[in-house]
Amino acid sequence: MQDDIGTLLRSLLNNALRKQSQRRIRDFGGYQVGKRRNLHVIEPIARDTAEFLCTYLCISLRGEPASKEGVASAIAAALRNVSDELAFKLTRHGDDACRSIIGPMTAT
Repeated sequence: MQDDIGTLLRSLLNNALRKQSQRRIRDFGGYQVGKRRNLHVIEPIARDTAEFLCTYLCISLRGEPASKEGVASAIAAALRNVSDELAFKLTRHGDDACRSIIGPMTAT
């Protein structure tokens, strides 16, 4: 069951990232590892991603429905903690980088 949840979440997050403009993705990931990352794009990416996820998932926290703003805040916090290397990998459309972030989120 956890593999199914992880696969679904990875797929939705990959789709949400692919909906971002190429410029925004480059700004987040940089043009090379550690080169020219612009973290000001984290908030818009988080808002768009939360909007996308909340369209398809009912997200809750301790049994209560989570607001889109709360989901966006959690996504932004996670994106701020991503290393330069991982950010660069995430923007290259690979699944391995995404798996390394989502794995712990879906573990019980």
